[in-house]
Amino acid sequence: MSSTTPEWLEGCKHHVTETNEWKSFTVELFDAIQQQLTESHVKYFSDLSEAEKELFMERAVRAIQHGSSFTTLNAQVSKMLDMALNNEVARELLEDHPVNTKSDLVLGHARDGAVSLLQRWPDMRDKLHLCLNQPLPPTLRQLAWKLHLRNSKLRRQYATAVKTESPSLKSPWHREICQKCEDILQSEPTFKPLANHYGVLTAMQSVLSYYHASLQTASTLPDMDYLLLVPFLAVTQNTLSVDAPAGDNVKALLVEEFITYMAQRPGYMREAGVRDFSDEKSVFADTVADLLQQHDDHLATAISTAFATDKGNPSRTNLVQGLKTLLQPLLRVMFVGYLQLDCLLYIWDQYIIGLDVPAYQVLPTISTVLLMLLREHFFKCKNSHQMEQVLSSHSRKLHMHQFQYEINKRFYRTLHAQIHKDDKSTMPVLDPTQSVGMPPPWTHWSVEKLPPRQKAHDRRQAREEREAQRLRFVEQQKAEVEMKQEDELARRREEERQLELALEQSRRQQDQERLALEQELDAERQARYELQKRADDQIAMLQKQIDELKRMKDTKPKSAAPSETLSTFSLKAPPPSAATHVTRTWPVAPSPARSEPSRTPGTPDAVKAETIMRDLVGRIMQGTNFLAHSSGDEKDTLDQQTRQSLQAYNKDRREAEIEIFGRRISSRDWNTMASGERTNTQGRLADAVRRKVEQRHGSNSRQGTNSRHGTSSRH
Repeated sequence: MSSTTPEWLEGCKHHVTETNEWKSFTVELFDAIQQQLTESHVKYFSDLSEAEKELFMERAVRAIQHGSSFTTLNAQVSKMLDMALNNEVARELLEDHPVNTKSDLVLGHARDGAVSLLQRWPDMRDKLHLCLNQPLPPTLRQLAWKLHLRNSKLRRQYATAVKTESPSLKSPWHREICQKCEDILQSEPTFKPLANHYGVLTAMQSVLSYYHASLQTASTLPDMDYLLLVPFLAVTQNTLSVDAPAGDNVKALLVEEFITYMAQRPGYMREAGVRDFSDEKSVFADTVADLLQQHDDHLATAISTAFATDKGNPSRTNLVQGLKTLLQPLLRVMFVGYLQLDCLLYIWDQYIIGLDVPAYQVLPTISTVLLMLLREHFFKCKNSHQMEQVLSSHSRKLHMHQFQYEINKRFYRTLHAQIHKDDKSTMPVLDPTQSVGMPPPWTHWSVEKLPPRQKAHDRRQAREEREAQRLRFVEQQKAEVEMKQEDELARRREEERQLELALEQSRRQQDQERLALEQELDAERQARYELQKRADDQIAMLQKQIDELKRMKDTKPKSAAPSETLSTFSLKAPPPSAATHVTRTWPVAPSPARSEPSRTPGTPDAVKAETIMRDLVGRIMQGTNFLAHSSGDEKDTLDQQTRQSLQAYNKDRREAEIEIFGRRISSRDWNTMASGERTNTQGRLADAVRRKVEQRHGSNSRQGTNSRHGTSSRH
């Protein structure tokens, strides 16, 4: 059973299947089916189509339903169902302490069980014939009306129109229809429960506008169409919000039920248009006249007298004509507006549960009972006009229990025989046009003579065709799945190609940037090399001069003055190199303290030359060291900037690892990577670090530009 089946009903089903009565019934049912298989020359039950299986099962049940096993099982099921229902009610009374009485609880659980069974097996709607002369509970009423008036084609058409926002949803008279719906709900006294209900109003407007658009007529809707929709609105009122508009699902259900009902109305309820329904109206009035003369001849005489053209000689013709005049306004709207809503819905219940039985004619009986309930008022009338006023004014004061009492007293046996007439039909047979495909509902199967039996090879051919069709369907589904997979694979390949192109472009950009950095590095190395070469040349030149001085000293040891003069002019300071040409004055490093060399007799020129050489080389080394590392505060600043740059790089590196991998990369992770993956990872990390450096330099440059602009504005 479905998941909505009550637990007590599930338990009852489980207990029934474990009884000996159920086992005996299934054995007898199996034997009956096997006998049919033997007679039909069918070896296995599985060889039958679904429609044939249903047919064999129904025939077997019909064959044994009057036997002892079926009767015993039926009694056992009734007993266990009664026990399960009473046990559930007793449990609620003891544990839950409900406010409702035991009778209310029993009826509520029985209703829930019936609703769940009907939802699972809609073809069991004929079981609702048991509710003859009884009002249906609201939940069961909504489901019963839906099952008897369902039309999937209409629902699909409306759903398609809503989905596509088709112009057919609204009638050209949409505004007038909306205004009239609001006026009817507010002005009609019997519609007070539906007044000031926004959900009911919007549903009524949408359904009638769509219905009028589907009629494709130039005139507006007649008043009776507005009234005939009201019972459907009253049934779905509990599912609608008072303050919010109706949903599309509720509107689709109302469209389906209302249009199906309008199409199935008998002729005596319709207006004369394309067809003339006068014959059907006369037959209906004649039926009511027979019932009225049978059960209340005095009232029949009073009506025929009031409508007689010759007051002294009332006749049957006057009675029939008078009944047509009295009842036609009621039948056009099917008592809507003439009775209170609870009484009206009870009458509609009696009509709808018998829609599947053509022999069931309840409206003539209802009309007769209505006239009989107003007999005292009719006896006071002198003419036909007064009788029409009595019918329109006093019918609203009638109650449902009055109809139930009169029907149960005078007409129940006749209605019961009519509605259960098809239950005495003969053995069901299979429609040969339905031997392949879905079987029709049991209630629509023919009860005529059996069709000619099919041969074994015909059934085998039909099975082979069904199997071939199934295989084609499976192959089609498989081809669709493969096509979807190929499309997905092509899409992934395209994405991979795009990623590879982006990666290749990124690599080319990195190579260009690396080449530019290498060129800058080579240029810096060349500049350093040239600077070092000039320094070496100067040192070599100084060394050569020193050697020259030594040779001169050895040649002329006693001429000091000329040597001194020569040293003064020869040992001039070397010219400044290109690296030392700056716009500021170089700080002079303090010369190291040295002792004055002792001028030994005979070597004054050598000592002087050595001193000059030492000072010159010291100054050159100090200048070179200053060019490379600066000194003082500038050296500290340069060291601090170097440390900050290293810290920023390490921070960017950590953030890049977390951005790409979600965590830090350890040395163990690098060792476990393949060479290609390691190269790819290094490239991705380098890209991420470069982006962060560029972002930081860009922000710094913007800040510097802003600060310079601010300084310029202040100046």
